[in-house]
Amino acid sequence: MKAIVAFYGWSDLTDPRVRDPYWNEAFFGKKYADAPELYKEASPITHVSKQSSPTLLLNGTIDQIVPFEQSEGLANKLGANNVPYIYVPFEGQFHAFDYFQDTTERSLYFIEKFLAEYL
Repeated sequence: MKAIVAFYGWSDLTDPRVRDPYWNEAFFGKKYADAPELYKEASPITHVSKQSSPTLLLNGTIDQIVPFEQSEGLANKLGANNVPYIYVPFEGQFHAFDYFQDTTERSLYFIEKFLAEYL
C-alpha cells in the first residue's frame, strides 16, 4: 500500500471511549470484556511499524463517535516509527464533517497535496 487517507477512523479499539458501543459487539460478535485480544488485533495502532504507509489523518476536534485523540495517538505512533504522516484536526467539527461544502473543500486540498507527494 503506497498511502493511507483516514477520515475520522478508530485507531485503538481497546480505548474505553470507543470499545463498548453496540456496533463493535455486532461486528466482532463479542463484547470487549469477552475478547480484549480481538479488539487489540483489530486496532490499526497495533500494526504500526517502520514499514507502515504514509498516512493522512483527518478528524473533527469535537467528534463524539471517534474522539480526535484516536487520530492523535495514531499520529504519535507513526511519528515514533518515522512513518511520514500528516494529521489535520478540523477545529470545532463533529463526525462526518466532510459532508459540508467548506470542510469538503479543505479536506480535498489536503488529500490532493498528500497523494501528489506519496503516489
